[in-house]
Amino acid sequence: GWQVLDAVDAHQVVLIGHSMGVQVILQMAHDRPERVQALVAVCGAFERPLDTFHDSDIGTRILPLLSGAAFRFPSPLRRVWQRLLPTDLAYQAAIATEINGDLIQRDDFLPYLQHLSRMDPLVFLAFLQSAATHTARPWLRGLQIPTLVFAGDRDHFTPRYLQEQMAMMLPDAELCTVAGGSHAAPLELPEHLELRLEAFSRSRGLNLLG
Repeated sequence: GWQVLDAVDAHQVVLIGHSMGVQVILQMAHDRPERVQALVAVCGAFERPLDTFHDSDIGTRILPLLSGAAFRFPSPLRRVWQRLLPTDLAYQAAIATEINGDLIQRDDFLPYLQHLSRMDPLVFLAFLQSAATHTARPWLRGLQIPTLVFAGDRDHFTPRYLQEQMAMMLPDAELCTVAGGSHAAPLELPEHLELRLEAFSRSRGLNLLG
């Protein structure tokens, strides 16, 4: 992360992360706290998210099986991944299992699926394996950086209590619970998140929204 920001000559930054990106920004802030003005953590965990996926450790248990099969049969996996993800079938499956169908717009969510389908599934699994073992717990209480934590009260990927725990452990954190929001809360209720982010930006003397 810091290599990318160094390449564009960004020195003082606000880091915003969603889902696994929350672990990324926490690690970046721990590595270079002097360069981080604030953090915005959106629907993500601070450690081992597969241990709590849908309030179960099933993700942790099945990931080695999925990874083993994926690396054994990469070509068939890529074909299925690329053809199935950017479809209405995948969209309907997401509504049935996670996202709030009463709030989400199909035209907002399909581009996310299309983008994901262009990612190599083996790379995605490698990221997931790294996230599955990463934890910020040992140094979270010492992270003296203003932080806004968003939690969807219908988030089953990273249940709300994880964001509540993170906000309690961080020395300078504000928690915003998004009523009706799932793991896709930024797409379901973008105006709500934007207003709360604007208020956080003003209160901390930042310029997040231009």
